[in-house]
This record gives sequence, C-alpha cells and structure tokens, in this order.
Amino acid sequence: MRCVAGSPRWRWSFSPCSPLDKLAHLPYGLAAILGFIGVKLVLHWAHEVGPWVPSVPTLASLGVILAILAVTTTTSLVAARRTAVVQEHADPEPTSQPDPQETWA
Repeated sequence: MRCVAGSPRWRWSFSPCSPLDKLAHLPYGLAAILGFIGVKLVLHWAHEVGPWVPSVPTLASLGVILAILAVTTTTSLVAARRTAVVQEHADPEPTSQPDPQETWA
C-alpha cells in the first residue's frame, strides 16, 4: 500500500501510512524516558527521607528527556533512510530461469 502525501489518512491517523512509522526506535526512547522518570521519582522520595541523597534538577531532567528523544528520532530517521536506499538498489526483477522446453530442443 502506497501513501499519498495529500490524503487525510496520511496526515492524521496512525495507519500504516503514518509518518510515525518512520520512527522505529521511538518505543525504546520512550522506555528509557519512563525508566529515567522512575529513577528520578525514587531519588526524590529518598531525598525527602535522607538529605544525603542527591536530587535531580528540573532542567537536567528536561535536558535528558530532550536528548533521548533527539537521539531516538535521529537514529530512526537514519535507519529509515538506509532501508529506503537498500530497497531502491535491490534488484526488482527476479532472476529468470531457463525454460526447460528450450534446453531440450
């Protein structure tokens, strides 16, 4: 199925034609962000219990989250481009096999 850039389905849905399909590594980035937030919550709780536990500043958290999103988006787009190039250079026609009738004639 090919997507037409002007179709409403291409722009607004999570169908196979969605631009989000190019972000193949996004689930890994979201998992890393959720893990980071979980660690931050535990550190915040531990900081209230014992003041010797470090706390993570809000701007540092924002920086980590933006960095993870930037890395996963970049790697996904590079992987999608490499896949497109490989498919472009692939031999579209299968190798033809000789006709058995011609070999015996």
